[in-house]
Amino acid sequence: MQKRTPFRRASPQESFFLTMKEDDDEAEFCLMQDDGMLKPSERFELHEFVMAEGVQPWFEIDYREVLLELAETRQMELSSVSRRYGEITLRGGGKWDSIEKWRYHPVLGVFREYL
Repeated sequence: MQKRTPFRRASPQESFFLTMKEDDDEAEFCLMQDDGMLKPSERFELHEFVMAEGVQPWFEIDYREVLLELAETRQMELSSVSRRYGEITLRGGGKWDSIEKWRYHPVLGVFREYL
């Protein structure tokens, strides 16, 4: 049955990394190239939203601070920390993937907004 009707169809995937090069940089999403180099990706945009009065996240994540702390704690280069801990694999390769942007929010994560 599984061979005839697969539960999940394999779709192409792309690896992105939330990276920083220097301590004072802001973290940005980069796409892993075939040669192993990271190239900044313009396929992400920060998702801003206003919460109702009295509603707030239980925690706040500053990925810049997280990456810097990991680099210091693990005694690793910032670029190595970014490659090791900042990877996210997303569906890609479809006809709309080069046009549609991924939305990003520090609390909500990475998602697509479908209307």
